[in-house]
Amino acid sequence: MGKWFLESTGDQLTDGILSFQDGGTYAFQKVFTDGTKAELTGGYLLDAGTSPAHLRLCLGDCSTAGSEWTSEFCLVQLADDGMLEIYMSSSGEYPGKFPKDRNAERMYIFAREQAP
Repeated sequence: MGKWFLESTGDQLTDGILSFQDGGTYAFQKVFTDGTKAELTGGYLLDAGTSPAHLRLCLGDCSTAGSEWTSEFCLVQLADDGMLEIYMSSSGEYPGKFPKDRNAERMYIFAREQAP
């Protein structure tokens, strides 16, 4: 899935990079409005058989007992404009649908890294 750069979010971030690597792992580097940074890493599970697709971002290994407590449950889709839209749940379950507002809290819009 490659590297994606944060374009907009309703959360308190000014920048970010979401990278999906071979082997089912990811890294999400976040830069907050106060200048602090954080990186989340772990495994991911993508269920493209649902509409919209479900994406589970785990801190560590998704198969570890209790990982559901440290996972983000997300809806994910590639928008008509080529942007990757990810809507993260705040309840520990997959959201029912995307918000109408692309700037809603826990909504992330990413642009794909351009090939050199």
